Amino acid sequence: MLKPFSLTSLLLTAWLALATLPACSDNIQPEYNVKLLALPGQTPLTGATSVSLEAVGSGLQTTVAVTAGQLPTLSLRGLDSRKVKAATFVVKVNGPQGLIAYGRSPRIRLVNQTIQLFVLVQTLGSLASASEDPLIPRLADGAVVTAAIKEPEEPQAVAVPVILGGKTINTAGNEEPTRVAVLYNPYLHAVVTPNLFTATATGAAVLARADGTIWFFGGRTEGPPLTFSGVANQIGTDQLLNEVTMGLTATYTPAPEATQVPREGAVLAEVPVAGAAVLLAFGGQTVPDSTMPAAVKTLSSVVLINPALAAGVVSLFGPSMLAPRSGHTATVINVNVPPTATAPAVLRTDVLLFGGTFDPAGPVAEVYDATLGQFAALADAGPPRVNHAVLALPDGRQLIVGGVDASGVPIADVRIYEPLSRTFTPFALPLQRPRSGAAIFVLGNDLVVCGGLDATNAPVPDAERFDLATLAPLPALPAAPRTGAKVAYLPDGTALLIGGRAPDAGGLRPTSTIEVYRPRDVPAAP
Repeated sequence: MLKPFSLTSLLLTAWLALATLPACSDNIQPEYNVKLLALPGQTPLTGATSVSLEAVGSGLQTTVAVTAGQLPTLSLRGLDSRKVKAATFVVKVNGPQGLIAYGRSPRIRLVNQTIQLFVLVQTLGSLASASEDPLIPRLADGAVVTAAIKEPEEPQAVAVPVILGGKTINTAGNEEPTRVAVLYNPYLHAVVTPNLFTATATGAAVLARADGTIWFFGGRTEGPPLTFSGVANQIGTDQLLNEVTMGLTATYTPAPEATQVPREGAVLAEVPVAGAAVLLAFGGQTVPDSTMPAAVKTLSSVVLINPALAAGVVSLFGPSMLAPRSGHTATVINVNVPPTATAPAVLRTDVLLFGGTFDPAGPVAEVYDATLGQFAALADAGPPRVNHAVLALPDGRQLIVGGVDASGVPIADVRIYEPLSRTFTPFALPLQRPRSGAAIFVLGNDLVVCGGLDATNAPVPDAERFDLATLAPLPALPAAPRTGAKVAYLPDGTALLIGGRAPDAGGLRPTSTIEVYRPRDVPAAP
């Protein structure tokens, strides 16, 4: 039976061993030995009858029986690195009623050596701490994205969580802004802090593009909000040793008018404009004088960033939103509009702009039609709110859940948005406790609302879950009591909940907590 332990030292040992094992001759068939690891507090082999190991795409697999109290030895032979360049190793733990736990390695380059690999195995439908020891600094209020990175020789991209900016606790025990970027290596359960050539900031709008670059705009380090920041590039991996490295390089050049709109809290979306994919930064707020909080101004303007230009030129976009917004969401939705008697079928790209305004003269929600280049107000979007989540349902509709009202009180109102008709309908999601600052995400067929603060501003120590297809409730899980945790997605089909604020002697302050959620369903084969 697996026992809880810290992963970092064991995985680093495995990494070094992999680099130093002697090569085998061509006449000796290499062997891949796999050891199983568990998250602290989990025993995923409890009740298991067998464990299977498969090298995906090679046709090779093995199954061994589980004897109570004994850890099985898993190994595969016959992986010829001259014929199969890389493989993903999948472990399935089986019980009398079927699959009970699952684990998956990254896509690893095969070598003609006998090597030892470690695969993290986690119980299905569970939430657990990633380590008994802090792996990241105490961080809050930053941005977390999942970067898709790919080496030139590899056909598949690899998902890597990146944490940018935010606030931390310094050596004196005080809270302060940080310009650090942190890359969490999901293969070693370790952290890389790359060299930075540009500052990241709290309140920056951040977007990870499919080409592996991470774009971030605006935000605040010290003083008033920034006009622009930079684009992260030079991201690469070495999957033979399961190492991930990253560098950030600033390549923005603002057009003159962009220097007049420094902002924080904007939201980035990638949309087609005049046939080219560009980035639009919607709204946010600006502080003309950082010593005068009353001077905060919420913005309706939109900034355009063109990644196709060598310098990533930043300029003001032509039309503005119908309402100033901060604490809002911008959701890109591609809509297949069926043909009519007078018009053919078309693919329409909309950006749903929801919440972020308490201006009674402005709509709670509006849509930017990228085809027409126009904003249109939407009706029946429910009460105004900020800091909510918009989640895609399996049928293409969008679920709007969470958020707080103008008084900072969590609201229970939930809406479902129908993209084709651009209409909202109320929905009675059976959420036991409305909460602010919760980590709200979808993974597999699970909708998870984790942590946050209740109406009394007390941290909620659980994760409520729902079946995504029916929105029926599932059993809740214990969770770290915190607010503002950010979510990234890992290559093995799990979600990582990072940082946020947790109670300590000084109040709600940045935390280093990392939790891993594995959905009830096994992810599709890599």
